[in-house]
Amino acid sequence: MSSAKAVFVLSLLIIATTWSLRSPFVPKTHQANTPKDALRDPCCYEMQQRSPAVFTLRWETTYGPFSATCERARAPVWVDRIWNLARLGYYDDNFFLRVIFSERLKIVQFGTNGDPSVSSVYQYTHTTSKCAILEPQPPDMAYCMAEPAVEPDPMYDCTAPGMQGLSNTFGTLAMSTSSTSTPKYPNGVTWNVTAELFINTGNNTRLDPFLFVPVCTIDEVGMKAVLRFPSFGELSELGGPGPSLDRLYAEGNKYIESNSSWSTMAKSQAVRVHEGVAGDSYGHSAAAAAGPRPPLSEGGAGTMQRRAVHARSPVSA
Repeated sequence: MSSAKAVFVLSLLIIATTWSLRSPFVPKTHQANTPKDALRDPCCYEMQQRSPAVFTLRWETTYGPFSATCERARAPVWVDRIWNLARLGYYDDNFFLRVIFSERLKIVQFGTNGDPSVSSVYQYTHTTSKCAILEPQPPDMAYCMAEPAVEPDPMYDCTAPGMQGLSNTFGTLAMSTSSTSTPKYPNGVTWNVTAELFINTGNNTRLDPFLFVPVCTIDEVGMKAVLRFPSFGELSELGGPGPSLDRLYAEGNKYIESNSSWSTMAKSQAVRVHEGVAGDSYGHSAAAAAGPRPPLSEGGAGTMQRRAVHARSPVSA
């Protein structure tokens, strides 16, 4: 081998070695001054924390408390978002504005913060934050379902206890999103998850193929409280007589509170977080939850085209 070729080969080996020893890429994050500041900036350090493997959220509501136990392995990207929102107080003072109990759909939908300066960050049609809409989303992220429309990543372990047989059955909680068919995913793909949640108050198993992953389970006592929430009809954006989700985002809780006919609408008061399965104690308040955890490891650039529709929803009633 000539000296020139030897130098070239040695150079390639040095480059390859340097590349293999490089530090993994970690997105630059910055810290917020207050929980509300953190909620307004989904890219900040406090909003990019990894959740515990299992944690419990306890909602105090005007109709009684309910607790939801969430498991990160069910859908890590979604569960991390719920954990960060809850511990920073996003789900405090939320109205449960969409209560549907029809033959086709039985759900309670909520997850719009009462402060428009916070909630507007998570309104997917208006947000200017590059981190508000979660990416990736099913089926491009790790998740577990009983009968997924698209097979999950074979390298992801869905055989662990609690991961098998996941379905949108009574007492489960999932993130609200839109599901759209594409040439790549003819059975559907979700693409605009931000912060809204819904509780299955009946067996909505027909939502399973659309990749609404049930990430939390509500206890039996808690579901008795949820079933007491009054209904004011379908959202106006979906053709019903109920409140407008767009106006709630734009005007905050004042929009609901200004209408006396909605005075009995269920509302959360405080949400408490507890690492692990809830016992006698539910730990501390959301804003003062457990300390920082390692930044998220899941992620990736999304490729889905944004679609402008009014209301994000599992399906209309």
